[in-house]
Amino acid sequence: MHQIIYNLLSVSLALVILVAAYLLGSFLLQKTKLEKRINARFNSALSVLLGYGLISLVALVLSFFGPINKFVVYGLLLLVLVFRYKKLFSLPRSLFTAWGDIKQYDIWEKVFLLGIIFGFLFYLTSALTPPYRTDALAYHLPEAIGVSEQGINFLVQGTKGNFFRNVPASVEVMDASLYSLGGFTPIHLIHYSILLAALFLLFQFVREYFDRSKALLAVLLIFSLYDLFVNGTNAYVDAVMIAWELSGFLSLLLWSKSKESAYLVLAGVFYGLALGTKYNALYGVLLAGLILLLYLIKDKNKTGDIVKKIFYFVWPIIIVAGFWYGKNLILYGNPVYPFYFGHPGFDDAVYAQMAAGVKSFIVERNLLNFILLPVIFFSKAIIWYYF
Repeated sequence: MHQIIYNLLSVSLALVILVAAYLLGSFLLQKTKLEKRINARFNSALSVLLGYGLISLVALVLSFFGPINKFVVYGLLLLVLVFRYKKLFSLPRSLFTAWGDIKQYDIWEKVFLLGIIFGFLFYLTSALTPPYRTDALAYHLPEAIGVSEQGINFLVQGTKGNFFRNVPASVEVMDASLYSLGGFTPIHLIHYSILLAALFLLFQFVREYFDRSKALLAVLLIFSLYDLFVNGTNAYVDAVMIAWELSGFLSLLLWSKSKESAYLVLAGVFYGLALGTKYNALYGVLLAGLILLLYLIKDKNKTGDIVKKIFYFVWPIIIVAGFWYGKNLILYGNPVYPFYFGHPGFDDAVYAQMAAGVKSFIVERNLLNFILLPVIFFSKAIIWYYF
């Protein structure tokens, strides 16, 4: 009975945070005047994603002042709900509109939707399970608890020669504030919510440029990726990073369709959030930057326009992710410590062993293999199965 009550309270808290994220994101779009420059169909998904990103940045700021105070976090959530009360009270009308749209689905679209709902509920049970995944217990949750109890100093002081406490940790810092509110389950639920928000953006994108049936089928097929959702419903960070990168890539595609620079800014924000989550996102950013450059050259933009549009993409990345790389640059002279540019605190043998372990994932982690991974992954699976 105690676990049931705790889970109900955790789900309620996650819903409050979801609404607060939407209100924050919509406010940010409105005040930066991006709302008027982007397709209204994408407003809701982009608002939620931006809101969660802003929550993670606010959590980072709070950590500068020491241990996370849950009453301050509750107060900020309440402030958002009160300050945006008009938008809050308009949400039921939006939900009724969405329900009206669903009633117009044809039979196959309703089947796809039922499959998505089943998948959502199935993985929700994983989010409500106490922590059990090895990496989450080994370092993700201890870092979140450490920041919750000591503030950002836990990731800054006395960390020389410590790998996990020097890599980007924006999600763990966000998790610190969630842990202060309700323990582990809210962490799982918010990770799941961020992944679902990215899938909602994907749904809206496919619906806009293809049709609704294909959009529903695309999301349903993604729900078949068991490992992705088990990761996304635990205190891992990989699925959250994927959600940010997917959002950034879709924003880049929206820019390619509309040539509206606001989407470049949004893409930069999302890729910045991904870079603040894991170093691995560097490959995604390089690939996105290359795609952007090729589009600009293909469209025969002038040099000044190319520089300006690249700036629109890059400056949000620096602002959102800059702390994690600037911290390492100041402390160790290496923004991606302990890789590539020196590893003070690690002797060469230990570093070589650690680097080999980190880079080994089916194939070595490099930019070329990052692009070819789907082909390599499935080719190896076919060869193993048949031979």
